[in-house]
Amino acid sequence: MLENKESTIGGVLAPIKSHTPKNMISGISQAVLEGSQLPISGIERTLIDATIYTEEVGGAGEALLWFKTVLSSRQLLSINEFRELLNKVHAQIRSVSARIGFALERALGDRIASLDVGTEMVDLLEEIQGRMIESGTSYNWGPKADGMVYFERWHLHVSRKYLNQLRV
Repeated sequence: MLENKESTIGGVLAPIKSHTPKNMISGISQAVLEGSQLPISGIERTLIDATIYTEEVGGAGEALLWFKTVLSSRQLLSINEFRELLNKVHAQIRSVSARIGFALERALGDRIASLDVGTEMVDLLEEIQGRMIESGTSYNWGPKADGMVYFERWHLHVSRKYLNQLRV
């Protein structure tokens, strides 16, 4: 339908593949935009997706920016909804909990030590860490070709490429 339309719209059209595992549509609602029905992700689901589809969102630095933006305003994130959604996703993609814990800790930075994040967030981080300890499994985040650095607290090997992006 869109063949040969690129010159009239001023750019290249590239199809975007959407890959949502079965039974994981929580956190997504439908919206109608110019007559088309589109899936719209909530804030909680967007943060989780950023740790699953990190390359697709622009890398770990972009994912961390999303976390920092959401966490800078306590009204944006529903901790209970986030926890519930994380539990559902974790049942199918176990590495998501380790990645979320690591990303939250990075995004919060010094605010954790000063307990400036609220008890709900501290409880969530402790819950995620407990889940990682119970599993006894370690997970990866990022391309292995760049080398990996292990973070014992989260049982997570993070690629050097992602770590460099997270320092920006």
